[in-house]
Amino acid sequence: MKLPTPNIYDDARDVARFLWKHYPPTRNWMDPVGCIAWYISYGFLGMLKNDSGRIQAVWVGRPVKKSIDGEKPWNYCELGQCIFMDLVVIKDAPLALSGVALMVRARFGHRFWMAYHRRNEKRIRTVGYSQIINRAIGAGIESLKGQTA
Repeated sequence: MKLPTPNIYDDARDVARFLWKHYPPTRNWMDPVGCIAWYISYGFLGMLKNDSGRIQAVWVGRPVKKSIDGEKPWNYCELGQCIFMDLVVIKDAPLALSGVALMVRARFGHRFWMAYHRRNEKRIRTVGYSQIINRAIGAGIESLKGQTA
């Protein structure tokens, strides 16, 4: 197990504040900072910041053997061929979805599947990993059309 460093806890507190404001289920977590620090320590959480250093997006995902394995908190298999996305929260940043997809791909490389719960649904959705990553990258780029620099 990797032990969190003081910097991880600083980041975890920042992420917890962001999620508290933009992802209400966080308010029901027993220990949001500790939970977030665990994800950060394994590289299962990424964030995008704007030029002012404010968080604009947070993603949490972990590799698992099968999509159903993502139902078990803290469960992961570093070589698993499915990435279970626990959450993606984006605040008013159209290009952030592309950034999230690029970060996930950089962290986990190629996998076969991506699984997630959509909002409040109980069932797990499982899609082709490359398909969803490429679609997310394209959606961010599409959001820039018509904008001027």
